[in-house]
Amino acid sequence: MENGPLKINEYVRHYKSISFIVHYSCSNEGSKKLFFAAQPTETCYGLAYDYDFLHGQIDEQMHLQIGIKQFQITMTEDFHQRLGILYKNIRNEYVEFNNKRF
Repeated sequence: MENGPLKINEYVRHYKSISFIVHYSCSNEGSKKLFFAAQPTETCYGLAYDYDFLHGQIDEQMHLQIGIKQFQITMTEDFHQRLGILYKNIRNEYVEFNNKRF
């Protein structure tokens, strides 16, 4: 029997307090991984959005893996702190994601 196409749920969160937009996605096929692509809003004001700026996944052991697209951005103390808050927001989103699904 052939498997149909993989069903993916996608949604977006805008974390205004830290100026990040995050696209989340997950499979409906029982995977406990939550995938994300994040973009700081200050880089969204150009010609097009590029949600591959920071991407990754989080799994049931709360291991967060990230990849960063080739880019150059000024690292400020504020931006560093916002990345720390983004880390906590993604972990919290994973907990909510699992509470709703499993």
